[in-house]
Amino acid sequence: MYYAVQFDADIQNRTIIIPEKEAAKLPKKVKVILLADSESCSSKGFTFDAIELNTKGFHFNREEANE
Repeated sequence: MYYAVQFDADIQNRTIIIPEKEAAKLPKKVKVILLADSESCSSKGFTFDAIELNTKGFHFNREEANE
């Protein structure tokens, strides 16, 4: 079971400060998921490389894919 905490933070030197009020509720070890507002993100620094897949001999089964 997970306990969710939400707050806004600025990143400084790759560090995010957890507000004291929230930190007091948390154990020493946590799982972190970051969500960034897409409007505030720049595409700079994110790259998507093309991939090539060999599908020779692959039989697509639409029913299995839909499951």
